Amino acid sequence: MGRVTLNRKLILETPIRTADGAGGYEQGWGVLGTVWAGITARTGREVTDGTAQISSTSYRITVRAAPYGAPSRPAPEQRFRDGDRVFRIEAVTDHDPSGRYLTCYATEEVAVRVTAHQRPFKVLSSNILVQILHWPCWSVRRSMTPCPPEQSPRFT
Repeated sequence: MGRVTLNRKLILETPIRTADGAGGYEQGWGVLGTVWAGITARTGREVTDGTAQISSTSYRITVRAAPYGAPSRPAPEQRFRDGDRVFRIEAVTDHDPSGRYLTCYATEEVAVRVTAHQRPFKVLSSNILVQILHWPCWSVRRSMTPCPPEQSPRFT
């Protein structure tokens, strides 16, 4: 094993489910803490998800080890955040036999562009009018830009 360099400060978040009062729940994210990590890109691909093209890149993220059950130990249902970037943790394993570091296999997904119609349209389903919106101003960069007022979707 080579030398491990932890040069990125990431925020570890865990899902928090809150009852919505209608028998379901809303999912939010709670901060568990900050960790120093080394990030290495692995593979990438582009996927079309019905209405949007998504760039999916997998990463190997190395962090200091923490004991099993400790809140600072990453788990597969959690995620790392680096500013606007989000890395969804898929698996966690020991980095080396000494157990000093953990390797987290994570995926970052970014919307590239909208591929469907760029204006709202309506669908009649089960006597309920559902308005499906396709946002016209997705950016080609790593994040979405806010829509100008003349391009913002309107609910009717």
